[in-house]
Amino acid sequence: RPKPKKFIEKSRPGSQMLCLSFSAGGFFMAAGGNDHTIRVYYMDHLGPRKLHELEYHSNWVDSILFANRSDRFLSGSKDGTAVIWSLDDNFKWSAQQIDGSKTFQRVKFDKLLNLRIKKREPVTMVAWNCDDTLVITSQTNLIIKVWNSTDTHLVHELIGHTEDIYVLETHPRDPRILLSASHDGHLMLWNLLNGELLREFYNPVENEGRNEDNEGHA
Repeated sequence: RPKPKKFIEKSRPGSQMLCLSFSAGGFFMAAGGNDHTIRVYYMDHLGPRKLHELEYHSNWVDSILFANRSDRFLSGSKDGTAVIWSLDDNFKWSAQQIDGSKTFQRVKFDKLLNLRIKKREPVTMVAWNCDDTLVITSQTNLIIKVWNSTDTHLVHELIGHTEDIYVLETHPRDPRILLSASHDGHLMLWNLLNGELLREFYNPVENEGRNEDNEGHA
């Protein structure tokens, strides 16, 4: 049985890889780390070969995901931005920034859910819908944001979770459907096209000392 191929990437002592993703065809792999750098590898029978080091983010890159139908990939960072990376004809990666500070109703949301809205809240997770027309980000201000993947304009803000969101899963065949999960114990099923909450499920955990005011109902 062949042994796994091991490779080490450290730009400085203490550097760590935090996330990685394969392209749909398996030829590329992208990895992000706490040194703010994204590394792109070409995968062949010899193992991963590093092609590019992409320096754009100003803080940890801890979420990364390739698109379903192209070589584009999405990175999310603690600097409060996400970036759509596209491979051009010259085999160079171009960056489209998604500004996580954009919002529709900042004051209303802050009063409604006591959200911790700052200029740019760290991005916790990223996702593509199945036809790659939309990208989704979650942030530490508890807002899930839906963006157009072509021009990066903000389409919807999905409000409902009351603790950090670390799960964003899109339906494999229906581009409208997103499932989100949070440390608040809630699973929420969303319609990405109109921003509607379709269903909500709550998973209570015993002996966690939850305040009744924070409890939800399916």
